[in-house]
Amino acid sequence: MDKEVKNFLKSINYEIVDDTFTNSHISKVILNKEEEKFYVSLSNDLPCNLEEVKKLLACSKKGIKHENDVVINFIYDTIRPEDVLAVFLNILEEAKNTHPSLVTINKENVKILDQTIDVSIASKTEEDILNELKEDFLQELSTYGFNDYALNINIDSEMTDSVIKEITEEKNRPIEVVIPEDTSSSSSSYQPRKKVGYSRKGLVTIKSLVKEENNVHLEAYIFGSEFNELKTKDGRTLYLITLKISDKTSSIVAKYFAKDEKDFEEKSKELKEGNWYAFVGQVRYDSYSKDLVFNLRSYESIENEEIKREDNASEKRVELHAHTMMSQMDGVCDEVALVKMAMNFGHSGVVITDKDSCQSFPHVFNTVTSYNKDIKKKLEAKINELKTSLKENEEQGNVEAVKEITKYITETEEELKNPPYFKAGYGVELDMCESYLNVCFNANNQKIEDNTFVIFDTETTGFNPGLGDSMIEIGAVKIHNGEVIDRFDELINPGHHIDEAITKVTDISDEDVKDAPNEEEVIKKFKEWIGSLPLVAHNARFDKNMLDMAYYRYNLGLLTNPIIDTLMLSRVINRDQKRHSLKALGKYYGVDTGEEKEIGEDSEVADA
Repeated sequence: MDKEVKNFLKSINYEIVDDTFTNSHISKVILNKEEEKFYVSLSNDLPCNLEEVKKLLACSKKGIKHENDVVINFIYDTIRPEDVLAVFLNILEEAKNTHPSLVTINKENVKILDQTIDVSIASKTEEDILNELKEDFLQELSTYGFNDYALNINIDSEMTDSVIKEITEEKNRPIEVVIPEDTSSSSSSYQPRKKVGYSRKGLVTIKSLVKEENNVHLEAYIFGSEFNELKTKDGRTLYLITLKISDKTSSIVAKYFAKDEKDFEEKSKELKEGNWYAFVGQVRYDSYSKDLVFNLRSYESIENEEIKREDNASEKRVELHAHTMMSQMDGVCDEVALVKMAMNFGHSGVVITDKDSCQSFPHVFNTVTSYNKDIKKKLEAKINELKTSLKENEEQGNVEAVKEITKYITETEEELKNPPYFKAGYGVELDMCESYLNVCFNANNQKIEDNTFVIFDTETTGFNPGLGDSMIEIGAVKIHNGEVIDRFDELINPGHHIDEAITKVTDISDEDVKDAPNEEEVIKKFKEWIGSLPLVAHNARFDKNMLDMAYYRYNLGLLTNPIIDTLMLSRVINRDQKRHSLKALGKYYGVDTGEEKEIGEDSEVADA
């Protein structure tokens, strides 16, 4: 097994039990300091064992030494259709735990064609659920290393016809049905005949119904209904009401057996599609539907339960940083819905600033224009209404009313001069480069001219201290008044083989460090030697990272010494010299650049 892979697996506490990752290698490691995450690209010729990959992903979520999060990007040289199928079916099986309606979809219904996953289904219910889960499925596939796949959902007419035929035959066949007891008057004491111990108190959501359950309270609306008369084997007539209900979290089929024809007719008039009801019943697995079904016992009509948000603040805010679905991976809101919500809240405007994308939004413009026209029309209509009322009260001699109405007319006419129009702003959010170069880390107020400072450099086994790389040499000198007053030079035994590539760069081999002290001894000695003196290094960010990790490994606290980076310093000096040269050149050619103005690459001075 590759050494870097082995060190990485060990760092996230993954237990190696077989040869799953023997042929794997780490092709890239990125440390995002802001997110405190490592992004590791793990490459292999073929997709690895699914169960071991799942175990590896679980370990990575705990991070390196349970601190830095790790995101693994699986890269495969060859991906076979059967590999994608296996992972997709695994994701589908997990989804069935919360969406039992998908239980009929199996391996025979799924085909892999190039970069497309075709799923054949039999009903609109399955289609709605899969469309809802589509993005989650594709994101999960990407986690396992299968990127850029599309999920295509097809309702198979043959499958649908087969299901309809089965349902029709079942309806026409005499059946033996056990009619639930009428317990509408005493629902609290109801005990279902089938022994099910699970129940919950209070209102629940349809999405949370994942197994058989007693005494279920739902608030939902009806979006489909059937009223059927059935015949039993002994010739009796049963009246079955089948409802499709939803509470906006999910949907379920509800069934109710009416007591008689009169009860059947009453329920048919009361249960209307589009209306909301508070339902009470039980959830059971229905052998006919082959799914969980809500057996309805009682219901009560209620107001529409869709949540209506309000902004009751006396002083309304204005959102200046709104994102829409045009802001990729950053927003999901429809722009018109966003603007209408701000209008309903009573806000005076909203500013859309999508990420790296500036749109014209004609639909927003039309919505705002229409809204503002209505404001003016309403104010004009209000003034006309008040004037009519004023005339009536003048004729009746009602002095107080005339005075009050005149006041309202004046206020409304003033408002009409400057109507409270809604304002829409359009902007963009852009990532800009840093306007400065980080010359110094851990800066303080010390002056380097009169101070002793340390110039140092490190040699290492690699570039990733967080993934097992360490130092193999530290060299440093102390400088005071331009003279070297002390030196530090120590080789370090890393405790493992030094790669030949590193030896070529550093000229340090296993033979050189075999008798050298370990990193802990040397770093403690170096920490004592530098004390609190300022440090200087070329490309100091790299050397600082090595010291930071060593301090962390051996519980030495934080590296707080000021560190000057001569690489960044040279870039600053070079930039300032370029500006000075351009300014002098501008004066020579008679171009006034001013004190604050810079000469760009496309200016006439630059051309000269």
